[in-house]
Amino acid sequence: MKKLIALAAFILTSTFALAGPDVEFGPNKGRIVELSADKSVRGEVTLKEGKLHVTLLDKDKKPVEIGKKELIVSTGTREKVAKLEVTKTEKAFSFPEATKGQMLVIQLKADAEAKPFTARVVYDAHFFEAHSHAH
Repeated sequence: MKKLIALAAFILTSTFALAGPDVEFGPNKGRIVELSADKSVRGEVTLKEGKLHVTLLDKDKKPVEIGKKELIVSTGTREKVAKLEVTKTEKAFSFPEATKGQMLVIQLKADAEAKPFTARVVYDAHFFEAHSHAH
């Protein structure tokens, strides 16, 4: 019985350590990133075929129309910032995969003239690949 309890405790703490306390996953099992101050727009970031894809969701994780919204993504260091090329479709934005450990700066604008909301995430492919977590 003690071995079973120890094993259960190990599994729980290992899962927590891998996912981290503040990592939330979306309906497509990608990582959720807040893209608005009031949490009305969130991005679900998934990794597929070497590209990161951002699907916009509402607070209930339902798809949000992209419309005139714009996404600006950069990575690198403060000394050497690299702006990534973002492709926009009706349902999502996509851009090249970043280097592990680099900061991804994701800025969402309501339209071309709007002030951007900025989210910063340290890139780790593990958190953007499809997961089987029940979150």
